[in-house]
Amino acid sequence: MRKLLLLMVLALVAGPAAGARASGLELVSSTALDDRLTELTFTSPSLADPVKVRVLLPRAAAADPSARYPSLYLLHGSDADASNWTDQLDAEELTEGMGLVVVMPDGGSEGWYTNWPKGAKPRWEDFHVKELIPWIDAHEPVLAARSQRAIAGLSMGGFGAMSYAARHPDLFAAAASFSGADDLGVPKGAAPSLVGAEPWGSWDGPQIAWRGHNPYDLAANLRGVALSIYTGEGEGGGGEDIEPVIFQESASLAARLRALGIPRTYVDYGRGGHDPELWSRDLKQTLPWLSATFAHPATALAKWSFRATERTWTVRGYTVRAARDRLSWRSLTDVTARSLRVSTDSATTIRTSTRYAHRTRYRVTLRLKSGATRRSTVRSAGDGSLTIAVPGSARIGITRAAPASGKS
Repeated sequence: MRKLLLLMVLALVAGPAAGARASGLELVSSTALDDRLTELTFTSPSLADPVKVRVLLPRAAAADPSARYPSLYLLHGSDADASNWTDQLDAEELTEGMGLVVVMPDGGSEGWYTNWPKGAKPRWEDFHVKELIPWIDAHEPVLAARSQRAIAGLSMGGFGAMSYAARHPDLFAAAASFSGADDLGVPKGAAPSLVGAEPWGSWDGPQIAWRGHNPYDLAANLRGVALSIYTGEGEGGGGEDIEPVIFQESASLAARLRALGIPRTYVDYGRGGHDPELWSRDLKQTLPWLSATFAHPATALAKWSFRATERTWTVRGYTVRAARDRLSWRSLTDVTARSLRVSTDSATTIRTSTRYAHRTRYRVTLRLKSGATRRSTVRSAGDGSLTIAVPGSARIGITRAAPASGKS
């Protein structure tokens, strides 16, 4: 019946006018596939070719255009595209009656939800994170807040969901992986065959580019994100069934999260392969959990930490820029309004969030790894941020400076 409906429906242009721009994207067409499902086609500065995104709206959205809903980004696996979750799986049926906008973007047949090296296209992470999310927030009936945004995916998309959530924990309240490649380091030697496209170079070479996207290596960044991991153990050694490999990867991430004291739901459903029927079941079981997460947002972390390998990155309003232009682990840890630690391989500039009083003097104390202590006074910018230069790894203390002599 569904296939018949899709064949009968006319291609209609709806929603934002073709040619509308936001966040670098240009919408070139919008085709209604049925009364809930629309297929958008964009051109993006991050991609060489036009790209499709499917969007499922709640049925109630048509009756009340002013209503806004939480959003779920669903990522497909390898050898699939934006149609996967609605044509081969049951996303539309499972979300019937829910107040939820479901966004299903293309991620490339072997794109691995990453920017390919040396600035080459495709830059899937830039497209999804820097372009598509702002576009959806601006043009679809969504609640444009972290607390009302989640991400999930299957297989390669499970990797993508956990990797994106770990690299951008300030964007997603929840993340779920269904048979996801959640730790590319296990089992030993499996990564080259699993990720045949090698978007981060050869596995046998320096692995830091791989590790900088691998959910296991980024697990500590996931604190404060609601997490679910679903996996089967395979069918007992079928030559084409990769679920036994995926099982080890999912179990590895789940164990790492547990060791870090980060809550997660981990479902090992035993016998079961890399199977679309099981992924539909995983989504069905995940949806009530997501609804509860949206209904009862977690409180903001009083103290947080984050690590990444890039020279420059921004998270939770803090921007880190290292002088040395190479991939290397750099981190902010134990971040509060009064102190933080920075671990870096070179001189680094930190621009804080806009949490401080505007145009006000603050006393900054650096306790360097060498044991030396340096003190300076920094004036906050008009937006309330501080810019702090550090010569290397240090513990940073921040206190409001006493008024200058003769001033109140």
